[in-house]
Amino acid sequence: MIKKHLLGFLLLSITAVASAQSLTVNTVDNTSRNGTSIFNLKEGRVSFQGAGIQFISGNNSIANYLTYGVSGDRSLVAFLKGSGENTALSVVNSLGNTLHEFDAVSIPSGDPSATVYPSNNGEVMVRSNIAGFHFYDTFGELITNVSSSSQSEGGESISEAAMSGDGETVVLYTPKIKRDGKLGSQVQYLDRNMNLQSLYFSTERYIKTLKLAGNGQFVIFVTASEGTRDQIHISDRYGNELSSFSTDEELMGVGLSNDAQTVTAYSESRVLILDALTGERVAGTSFRSELIAVDYFPEDNTIVALTGSFNADAGVAENLDLHAIDIERRAVERRGYDGTIGLNEAIGYGFTRLGSYRYKLDGASKHLELRVSF
Repeated sequence: MIKKHLLGFLLLSITAVASAQSLTVNTVDNTSRNGTSIFNLKEGRVSFQGAGIQFISGNNSIANYLTYGVSGDRSLVAFLKGSGENTALSVVNSLGNTLHEFDAVSIPSGDPSATVYPSNNGEVMVRSNIAGFHFYDTFGELITNVSSSSQSEGGESISEAAMSGDGETVVLYTPKIKRDGKLGSQVQYLDRNMNLQSLYFSTERYIKTLKLAGNGQFVIFVTASEGTRDQIHISDRYGNELSSFSTDEELMGVGLSNDAQTVTAYSESRVLILDALTGERVAGTSFRSELIAVDYFPEDNTIVALTGSFNADAGVAENLDLHAIDIERRAVERRGYDGTIGLNEAIGYGFTRLGSYRYKLDGASKHLELRVSF
């Protein structure tokens, strides 16, 4: 009885261990035969082989492209081809059938920043020249172009972008800006008139990671500075800061729950669940191997995670374990996965909730469904 009461006063910290046969993992969505380079799009499968992309279901292929991007709903793939004045932008559906092809902004040969961001409706954003962004409608007409450059004489990193699937929220950020021997950063958003507005600016803190949440309604990002704790920032899509707080963990990533009440913050092998307004710690758990994907689902009070070894250059994960941790029951379930899976940053991957204690790892070469019973 004394031990039971003492547990009520301890701050929850769970270490994942092997458990009973109460977590089942199955390959779903007809992905069981996919190799590590084959992925399911909305209507078909696609294979990434060297410098070419094969649309297996549509029996089409595309080669000799500069870069490509995939829409949030995986219904469209956009390609940049050629260079200089001969740069073209091509948009195809998930079967590889060409929907639009038109001249794009001139891309200098060897531009390391060249990339494309297609939205679900077929509009496309193109990045080039480190901090330049051009926006095209579904007819290939240029809507506008903006520069997110800080104009710092000390230099800056390539500007990054985060865009909601519908294209309504566009956030541009410069992770590192060098000024007077210090690293700063900035975040800007595109307003309704397609003008850039400041969301965050610092001369002393750089950005480690940024993502959108709530279908583009929120922006969450992590800043750092040598000798200080990592800081988590949350704002709405219009730049209004909702909260900001620090953590002792050296973070690799963050996420915000759909109800915007809790933050999932993680390092290489540790996860923290934090109150989104106060930063107060709700729960924490550690793993023996590298975190590859993790999310928290407040409907079930459950953390779901994939751990193992991930080769980012090859896009292959192996030695995998799947975990489900009920922070209310203080219960842990783990199941090993015998095999390898491919991960592609352009396609994106992560956990989704299918129902009560049912989850799916979506976007990987193999889609894995988890069912847990605590």
